[in-house]
Amino acid sequence: MGVWTYNRKTMGYTLLATLKTELGISDTTDDVRLERVLRDTSRWIDQYAGRRFYPQIATRTFTAPDSERLSVPDLLSVSALATDENDDRVYELAWTSTCYDLDPPNSSSENPPEPYTAITATPTSSVSFPTGAVRGVQVTGKWGYYENLSSAGSLESAVTAAATTATMKSTGPWHAGELWAVESEYVLVDAESTTTAVTLRRAQNGSVAATHSSGTVANRLTFPVVEDACLREAARRYRAADAPFGVAGSGEFGQASIVAKFDPLVWQNLSALRRVTVG
Repeated sequence: MGVWTYNRKTMGYTLLATLKTELGISDTTDDVRLERVLRDTSRWIDQYAGRRFYPQIATRTFTAPDSERLSVPDLLSVSALATDENDDRVYELAWTSTCYDLDPPNSSSENPPEPYTAITATPTSSVSFPTGAVRGVQVTGKWGYYENLSSAGSLESAVTAAATTATMKSTGPWHAGELWAVESEYVLVDAESTTTAVTLRRAQNGSVAATHSSGTVANRLTFPVVEDACLREAARRYRAADAPFGVAGSGEFGQASIVAKFDPLVWQNLSALRRVTVG
């Protein structure tokens, strides 16, 4: 499993290019500041919603209070599930996919798809969760709220696991900060390009760098609702930094405008995605 990586272009819910268009900025003078605003806004959204919307491949352990059902954070898929049968932190009992269900059962059929929040032993399963074992359940999978994909194009030629550039069958634009799923690997577009050549940062979000053959499709990750909220809030924050008293533009004959302290539509849209804690 790959190493978790984080940099200023990682996991922004909208793109630097999109934010610059929104703000009417065409030069690169303020790019570092804009990237920081995007990063901070994206992480604020995570904090406000109580969940992460981007996918991450990781292994996690849990203590099961019930032998038949285990509640989990937002889960997109499971690649391995095992349990510790004698409380020694060795997960010797591997469960097959026929031993468990992911719930709610129709989450992946929603539009956009929603995550699973529980793992349940099937009625015919011969195994159960060890309720007496602290951290007795180990789950390897893909965690997060979204893995909403749209095609970014396909590879013109094969890419090795060590390569940091790829040639696509079509031209860009490819935008820095785009997160792509290429088979089981996540890659980050590392620079703007309007040609068939794209610069990539490999093995993102816990994935492993792999060889990909010619014709392999690269899928761009998108974040419905969250993307628009991030764009609106990041633009507001950027403008507000130049208007400490809530007024942008001044002067004897200049035009002044009020910068809102918050965007009601952002709060409204994100409120529907907040994790609800009971009790």
